[in-house]
Amino acid sequence: MPRQKRTAPAPNLRNLKQKQRKTAPEKPDTQVRTRGQKFKENSALKTGHSLPNGLLHDDLRVDVDEIFQSLQKSGADDWALLVRSEDPEAQPSKEETVPNNDENEEKVRIFTTYTFAGKLVREEKVVDANSAEAKAYLNSTTGLTLEENRPHKSYVTVLRKVVGTDEEKPLRIKLKRPSLIDKFLLGDKKNKLSTLEKSRLDWASFVDKKKLKDDLAIHNKGGYLEKQDFLGRVEAKRDTQYQEARELDRQRQWQQQQQKAVSHSSMSSLKGGGTD
Repeated sequence: MPRQKRTAPAPNLRNLKQKQRKTAPEKPDTQVRTRGQKFKENSALKTGHSLPNGLLHDDLRVDVDEIFQSLQKSGADDWALLVRSEDPEAQPSKEETVPNNDENEEKVRIFTTYTFAGKLVREEKVVDANSAEAKAYLNSTTGLTLEENRPHKSYVTVLRKVVGTDEEKPLRIKLKRPSLIDKFLLGDKKNKLSTLEKSRLDWASFVDKKKLKDDLAIHNKGGYLEKQDFLGRVEAKRDTQYQEARELDRQRQWQQQQQKAVSHSSMSSLKGGGTD
């Protein structure tokens, strides 16, 4: 009886696939993840470990007693702040501790009137008396008179002598009341500053705002205005010295004349006595 050839069993496809999966190299993960997914994966890796069933086990522990004590402490602090805010005696006053230097400094109220875009504009502000703007304003308003603040006089008292006697009696002379046209014409010229004075005030306010007073005083020693002031002072000093020299010369001449007169009178008296 002839022998039959043995044939190899048909390979199992499932086993072949499993072997290929085991022997095949792992492919790199090319899936694109968002920032949120990356953050969740990193936090999961940091805070827990994976179980055999694929779930993550959290290892975090929370101290309930510590959280309760912190809440009690914050509540007590809030209650103490509330009690202090309702009690004005317990709360220290900030107004007493902060020194107020503005009351000790003298202030100057500046009034400026100028025409802008065909309209009369009046400005008012308060500055320090030592500021450059206040000094410029006081220098510019020395020649101006405020007639609005002066009381209007309807008469003037004049002393007149009575005829035949030396007595003087006060007489009231009525003054002419200014007309409405004069008031209208002179109304805008009382406190109105010129363009030069307005620009001077603007420059002084800019110097005070930028704090350039000391720098200008240092760097302006060789300026034109400083030289003119120096020459004016020299000329004034020369005039005073000339006047003093003339006065001394006059006194010396007067003394010489007095000495000559005395010597002449003494000589004449001696001559008169000799003739007698």
